[in-house]
Order: sequence, then structure tokens, then C-alpha cells
Amino acid sequence: MKKRKLFLWIQAALCVLLCVLFSAEMIHMYTEGRTLREAGDLSVWIFTREKVVQKLTELLPLFLLELVFLLTSLFWNRGGREVLPADAESVRDLICGKVNNQSESMRKERSRQRKLAVYGRAGAAACLIPVVLYMVNPSHFESTELETVMASLLLHIVPWISMALGLLSVTEVLREKSMVRETEAAKAQIREERISGSETKPESAYKEKKTSVRTWAQAAMLLIAVALILHGIFNGSMQDVLIKAIHICTECIGLG
Repeated sequence: MKKRKLFLWIQAALCVLLCVLFSAEMIHMYTEGRTLREAGDLSVWIFTREKVVQKLTELLPLFLLELVFLLTSLFWNRGGREVLPADAESVRDLICGKVNNQSESMRKERSRQRKLAVYGRAGAAACLIPVVLYMVNPSHFESTELETVMASLLLHIVPWISMALGLLSVTEVLREKSMVRETEAAKAQIREERISGSETKPESAYKEKKTSVRTWAQAAMLLIAVALILHGIFNGSMQDVLIKAIHICTECIGLG
């Protein structure tokens, strides 16, 4: 199991490294081409097939190494002989369902998990407010320079989105650790009930009332997405995007 875990960590690190290097090479190619064009050499193309092949060739050994790791992982899992461990929430629900009476530590951990979930989602939603405000402002997309618009867009929304994802990741890790502590407290409670002879089959022990928070959140996100799409259609942004897409296909890629 430790070898398997180490193998997955190496594979994930290689994948992240490849993404970083691909992005760095693309940015370097773009900045180099822009510098030459701004210097007056308009005959230089920023992106060409030869430049892309050269950059990809430089990263080919690392890409082949990642491919080897991927194929090894596929053959390793062939036949489904390895049983993946259950997640912390499933284990917690399974163990806590055998408890007749919740201990104080179990109630505290469950309360802490609810608070972390609420704080994480509320913080992520707050981080996305500047993103939404930027996206719905038509003045940010008036320029016909696609590169300028995209650079400004990424500069304004990527930090906030990264902050939201980071906040969700941190709160989720803390929630998982709290679930582990609650599971250990439940095991201790079960042992105490067995010793005292009060162990009985609980009718509905430790069952939380299921809420539809996730369903409502999904519905809200769907409504927001539909509203933003309709807003873009009615304010003319859809036509602008279509025209820019046509320009990209006819001028950059060379279709038509």
C-alpha cells in the first residue's frame, strides 16, 4: 500500500510538472513573439508549427516518462484486485450508526464539521463575488484586442478563483480530520457500551436529518449560469464572442 501511495504521488508530481512546463513554454513563446513584433518585425509569427514542435520536442522525455507511469498504473489496477479504502465520511457514518448515545466529543466534532462546511462554502462564494462583478461588466470586454481582454480577465479572476479553491481545500482537509476524530470517539463509545452491557441495536441511532442543501446549491448555480448566459445574449456579448471566434479561425488557424 505504501508503494502504491508513493507511486501515485510521483505520478501526480510529474503531471503537475508537465502542466507547469507546458504553460511556461507557451508564455515564453508568446512574450518572445510579442517583443519582436513590437520592435517592428511584423513578419514574425508568434505561434508557428516549427516553434511548437521545438517546444514539444524539448519536453518529450518528460512526457514519455509520464506516459510510462500512466500505463504502469493502468496495468497495476488490472483486474480490480486492489480495494480502494473508503472515504472518511463513509467510515464515520458506518461507525457512528452503531452508537446508541452520542458522547460529548462526538457532538463537538460533528458541530465543528458543520461550521467548517458553512465557513468554507461561504468564503468561497465571497471570493467569487468579484469574479461575477467583473464578468457582468460589459466595459471590460469592449476592446477588440483579444489578447488584452484575456490577459486582463485572467489577471482579475484567477487570483480569486485560486483563493476560493484553496479555502475549500483547507476546510475539507480540516473536516476530514474532524471526521477521523469523531470516528475514534465513536469507537471508544461503542467499547464503553459493550462493557456496561447497554449495547443494543439502535433503531435510528445517530442519523442526521438529511437536508437538501446540496440540491438547492446546485439549482442556484444552474439558475445563475442561465441568468449569465441570457445576460450575455441580450447585451450583445454573444455576437462579440462569435465575431472574435470567426476572426481567430480565419486569421490565426487559417480556415477559409
